[in-house]
Amino acid sequence: GWNDITLDDSKLKKCPECGNFFTCTTDGDCWCQDYQVSKKNMMFLMKKYEDCICPKCLKKYEEI
Repeated sequence: GWNDITLDDSKLKKCPECGNFFTCTTDGDCWCQDYQVSKKNMMFLMKKYEDCICPKCLKKYEEI
């Protein structure tokens, strides 16, 4: 069935901040590795949410 199809090791997740769906690569080579989020912001996000947030929301916490 449809549910049996996975994109490599990707999972579809729902962002707890905005509600959008996004893919999360569970093998450690995920899109989120490209984001430069400070340790302080990462700790805040880990306290606030139990799971990952989407690329659009994570970008708001990025340190450029």
